[in-house]
Amino acid sequence: MSVHHRPRGLFSPPSPPFHASLRDVNAPPEPALLPAGALSVPLTAPPGTNGRTDSCPNGEARHALPLFHATLLQYEGSAAHPMQDAADADPMRGIAAVADGVTQSAWPEELARALVREFVSGMDGPCADDPVRECWQQVRMAWWRAVTPRVAHAHWALRRRFAEGGARTTFLGFRLVQTPAAAPGWEFWSVGDCAAYWFREEVHLVARFPEAECLNNHPPVLQTLQAASDLPPIECSRGAGPLPGSLLVLATDRIAEFLDQIRPWEQEPGFWREREAEGHTGFGAWCRQRQEQGQLGDDDYTLLLLRFPAPACEGT
Repeated sequence: MSVHHRPRGLFSPPSPPFHASLRDVNAPPEPALLPAGALSVPLTAPPGTNGRTDSCPNGEARHALPLFHATLLQYEGSAAHPMQDAADADPMRGIAAVADGVTQSAWPEELARALVREFVSGMDGPCADDPVRECWQQVRMAWWRAVTPRVAHAHWALRRRFAEGGARTTFLGFRLVQTPAAAPGWEFWSVGDCAAYWFREEVHLVARFPEAECLNNHPPVLQTLQAASDLPPIECSRGAGPLPGSLLVLATDRIAEFLDQIRPWEQEPGFWREREAEGHTGFGAWCRQRQEQGQLGDDDYTLLLLRFPAPACEGT
């Protein structure tokens, strides 16, 4: 099984919790397999639960309240193609993902949306050793069903991409798990150049996944012509440590490149709170301003911010 494991150490004690809510995102410009930016479940606790816990699908104790609060910010940066970034999250089960469809492929937005949705909603059994490969066949079938009726009426260039390589996408997934010591644990799964940033007290970057020095100009991708056994190596990181009050940011490739180069949280201590407060419309204005300054190019941008207001899981 082509999985690389990179254990991480414990995090330092986090700051007090800060609650954030989900922002609206763009709907796709044409009918799509999955609605762009839609999350799997509401971000509020079911009525009448009063904070009780029950059993998580992964076998751990679960809060009736969300394990994290999510803010999804997206900007469609190119008029030449539909929004090709995708994101999904299930705050009640502690799972989230982002994906970035490759422009020079056939209907990559469909593949990206199908992949994040299947990764997030498909984790219903015990913890999978390799969840990306385990859900890949369902993702491929969903993509083929969605796009095959369109091929005959598509532009010749799109038909050629369909025949030669299908769709391609990068991917980054996150989930909370229970460690053998009944402590909160976490996993990252990655193919390509999407990135995750874990912060303590807003400005202290604790970890980046995958490590920036491991990236290059030709990142691996997931491709619909590949069976699960033929997928490229899937980068994996597992660890355990305090989660309360920390902030986890999942980013697609170009906005991740900006974060690596500029590190705006060091220049603006309130950078992340400002992005959450301004919401989707404000994030679009912020992206356009950075484009005018030459800091961002002509691309789609996605940030999925996860805040952990309480311990993720309790021991039995």
